[in-house]
Amino acid sequence: MASYSEFIIDLFDDLTKFDVDYLVLRNYEKLPDDAGNDVDLLVDSAENALIVLDNLLSNSDWRVTKKIYGYSFFGIIIERDATESLQIDFFEQLNKKWVPYLNAKEVLSNKKQYNNINVISNSHYVYSVVAKELLTYGSVREKYYPLIDNIVESDQALSNTILEQTNYFSIEQLTNLLRFINEDKCRGKFYLSRKLSSFINFKSFTIWLLKRIHFQLTK
Repeated sequence: MASYSEFIIDLFDDLTKFDVDYLVLRNYEKLPDDAGNDVDLLVDSAENALIVLDNLLSNSDWRVTKKIYGYSFFGIIIERDATESLQIDFFEQLNKKWVPYLNAKEVLSNKKQYNNINVISNSHYVYSVVAKELLTYGSVREKYYPLIDNIVESDQALSNTILEQTNYFSIEQLTNLLRFINEDKCRGKFYLSRKLSSFINFKSFTIWLLKRIHFQLTK
């Protein structure tokens, strides 16, 4: 009988064994003992990942209770003895509805290791949080400030990856901009509607948005 944590470890090991490139997108700090609400995995092939998962399930006492089909992901809920349950979501693309906000291949190629588990890099994690928050709420909610601030302040590699691609922002400026985005005076003026987002490249728009905010701050 595979425990909760053993099943997660076995899944990650089998994905690697059968050459499915994967990484955990978020909430990986307490894995494998605690996955929170679910495990969100970016994979290079959801079809192959599901084959690996099916093979693992066939040799375990976990059973499928529900399958979930989303716009850009496939989810599965498994249960054991009606006492433990786990939701696993497989993503091949990183979209908010129909809007792509990160290149999945780039994110996979820049993954890092955390407790022998493949996880998203700090730089891509910061960008994904900001992008999803802007697309969903038009601002970055305050609950993300401590997490983002800790990553930005502790990881100098950020300045050599996504931030330097803008050739514009320092670590300190980004931290300040994240706070400014959440202010009410920014919401109405720079809110990204779902209709507008379907016609533009969101990464380009985000870079423009940050530059525009910087201009507002310095004029």
